[in-house]
Amino acid sequence: MKLSTLIGLDNDPALLTGWGPVIADIARQVALAELANPHWKWSLTDDNGLLLHHGHTQRRPTTAEAAFVRARDRVCKTKGCRRPSATCDLDHRREYAKGGPSHRGNLGPNCDRHHPMREDHGYQVTLDPTTGVHTWIAPNGRTYPVGPDHELSLTADHDNPDPSLYRQPVLPDTTAEQTTPADDKEADDKAADDATQAMLDALIRKYGRKAA
Repeated sequence: MKLSTLIGLDNDPALLTGWGPVIADIARQVALAELANPHWKWSLTDDNGLLLHHGHTQRRPTTAEAAFVRARDRVCKTKGCRRPSATCDLDHRREYAKGGPSHRGNLGPNCDRHHPMREDHGYQVTLDPTTGVHTWIAPNGRTYPVGPDHELSLTADHDNPDPSLYRQPVLPDTTAEQTTPADDKEADDKAADDATQAMLDALIRKYGRKAA
């Protein structure tokens, strides 16, 4: 079953082992029926069929799921609240009693002060698992989106140079003709011969004129 189907975002059919395809409503009842445990297990997939989670359903999330949610959402997911998620409750965005799974795609941390807002003040909360945005919907319809934690993406923007000022450094010319030690010795010998010949020519000119 797709995660979006389980939390009620769509009504795509699911596969029930031993039965084959079943409609979304039956799939949800099977996945969330406490009387079916531990005989039934359910699998959540994304839109491409990739398995996201597999196991028994329960109200409290597993240790691994709770750790994932608190690592993803570092603080209370209420607008303006910065209480660490380690001290918060994990709230079902779609209520467990209404079929909401105890899965990272349906959980978000809320502190003791803000957790009762939905039940006591009529707020609704949704979570988009693809963007990590928790959206609070007030009774008057006004929405308050709370985005993901930016501290999970650390950068040094203030210290990094402006990319537009970057210039490619001049690289050494690797196409120049390569020389070997033998070539260097030959060049030195030629230079010495030229110097000797120049000296002889100078002596011939000097003493040759005197002999004449």
